[in-house]
Amino acid sequence: MSVKIIIISTCTNNKNYKVPAGCNLDDLKRNTYKWAINSWFERIQNPVHSRYPAYKMYSGSHWKETLACVDVAEDKGFSPKLWVISAGWGLIPANYKIVPYLATFAQEENSIHSLQWSKEFCVRERSRIWWKEINSRRCVKLPNTFLELCRSFRNTENIHFLFILSKDYYLAVEPEIIELFAHGVNVSIVSCGLYSRVSSVNPLVRDHVLPVGEKFKQENDYLNKDNTSLNARLAKWIISNYSGALHLGYEALYKELKMKDLHLKKPKKAKPVTLSDEEIMDFIHKTYEPSKSTATALLTDLRHKENKSCEWRRFTRLFKLYADGYSKRRLC
Repeated sequence: MSVKIIIISTCTNNKNYKVPAGCNLDDLKRNTYKWAINSWFERIQNPVHSRYPAYKMYSGSHWKETLACVDVAEDKGFSPKLWVISAGWGLIPANYKIVPYLATFAQEENSIHSLQWSKEFCVRERSRIWWKEINSRRCVKLPNTFLELCRSFRNTENIHFLFILSKDYYLAVEPEIIELFAHGVNVSIVSCGLYSRVSSVNPLVRDHVLPVGEKFKQENDYLNKDNTSLNARLAKWIISNYSGALHLGYEALYKELKMKDLHLKKPKKAKPVTLSDEEIMDFIHKTYEPSKSTATALLTDLRHKENKSCEWRRFTRLFKLYADGYSKRRLC
């Protein structure tokens, strides 16, 4: 019997379809999260908005590589299913039709953290509250938790959950991942960010965070690209090259990847170059595309493609200055 591999990936900021007015979380940032979440559902579930399958709506290199994971898994004899961790819609299958939106667990534009929260809630608590609320309040007939998703399959013995996660999204779903462990489910997590600080990860989760990171870029040209889609590329590479261990379970997979990790040289990491305000504005000028560019997308390119650094708040301020100036120049 083939192993059913449930690939669960974070969503992406990039969308192939236009986001309707009001379906971006920044429009609600002056409101409390309790009020905002009710208004959010009214907006994204408005029947006047067009819906598209999630796998067609998301775009960008991360999503392209995530979709490729499914194809490779099928080629390797698995029975794959792709699900998405969406800050706007909750836990959804990739073929589920949704209204385009802008919302994220990361601390950037359209972040859940930009809403008005009580000071008693830290980043981790805000993320988990939002994730639980977004899943329990939505008007859809879908599993609300990973365990419910697991139990939706007839045979749960041959299931392996493969998560492709950023640190920000991991914080939101950690309790549900631990719940899977408690019920004996095979779970592996591909997250370079988590592995780089694995000592600070919940002890129950550590052995499920696969020992892969930037060091693996030296393995081949495919992995040796920018970090934007590194987690998804590593997941695809693991499915392709370690399918035997993946069939056996997370312990066998971890053991083989750890052996590989020990034989790889520690890379010499170039220190990111910090830019002045003038240099940041020059970068924005060269890469800015009207009505398309966002501060998040350009900062990601600056960090991962240019290996340059800039604090998020400073970059957002400069981006807004440039964008506002561009609009005024067009009006003139």
